[in-house]
Amino acid sequence: MDSGPDSLTASSERRLPRNLLVTAITAAVLAIWVTVQGGSDGGETLPERPTIYEGATGYKWLSTQPYDATVPVTYDHCKPIVVSLNPVSAPPEGERLVRETMRDIAQVSGFRLEWGGHTSDRPLKMRRYGPVTVTWTEEAEMDNMTEDVAGRGGSTYLQLEGERRWYTTGQIYLSAPYFAQLSRDGREGAMRGILRHEFGHVLGLDHVEDPSSVMASGSASWKFSRDDLSALAILGTQPCG
Repeated sequence: MDSGPDSLTASSERRLPRNLLVTAITAAVLAIWVTVQGGSDGGETLPERPTIYEGATGYKWLSTQPYDATVPVTYDHCKPIVVSLNPVSAPPEGERLVRETMRDIAQVSGFRLEWGGHTSDRPLKMRRYGPVTVTWTEEAEMDNMTEDVAGRGGSTYLQLEGERRWYTTGQIYLSAPYFAQLSRDGREGAMRGILRHEFGHVLGLDHVEDPSSVMASGSASWKFSRDDLSALAILGTQPCG
């Protein structure tokens, strides 16, 4: 049998709320406007350290280990996860929001998310190694970026035969037209929620049904639920590679 590394990309997306999507981008913005109630960032207090709350079970993993379907695939938390940004087509507050999202997720998960600066890389079909890249894209650039998708995110894992799977690199690409509209409307909370959602996919979280979770597809929630926080803490406590 081949003993070389296998690789697979696990990714998912955040769709705009379908029940209120009437025409293109503007109707979707109205849907988030109502749900987020102004996009204010007030009212959220994050735990000072990774916390697994009692009774928290409302989370799912994008990929699991071949030897145990309850054990998630994620990054080696003993190594830094470098995140680079392609600023082309980013909204004015884009870099700040990415860096604040990195800070918040590092705090609640225990992962070390390090700023890797700017890059000219655009979304790639498959990579095995390298920084996690964040990019704003136009619909025509990516086949799977349609008008009802706010963003997509995921990571690639490697596995030597018989060993644990680890994510080694990832990508987030975001709808440039949609973020531009959110920026014009002052919807910072909505932008923050999408970034948290896609970073959750990169680390290994899948969609859930609970609309109060940032991992709900089509949800406009930007605040982490207790299930979100518990799932991120669980990912950050997986053994080192």
